[in-house]
Amino acid sequence: MTAGDFAIRLLVVFVLESAIELGGVILREGLSVRGLNTAASLWCAAAVSCLSAAGLFPQALMGSTAVLAANILLRPLGYLIINQQPMDETRIRTVLLQAISSNPAKIWKIESE
Repeated sequence: MTAGDFAIRLLVVFVLESAIELGGVILREGLSVRGLNTAASLWCAAAVSCLSAAGLFPQALMGSTAVLAANILLRPLGYLIINQQPMDETRIRTVLLQAISSNPAKIWKIESE
């Protein structure tokens, strides 16, 4: 086994361990999911670390710049999406009933939690 093979195996172990641990950052609360941005940022940090460890410093710099730019520039878009007013339950039921009323299927019951 050469030093290069050992480095690649070490990076593979690092990436797999990162994937396992970062899965715990993603949380599901009802219908919403939290922690995706944090998990993605940590994954990108792990990828940039792998590039740096492999001696690919220009690629690591480009990767870290891209991650920073994406987090900074897309944050306002995320806030816009989060702050949108959801449709109320009555409107959702009306749209649902209108969509399936032309279908010959029968609706027995619509429930919400």
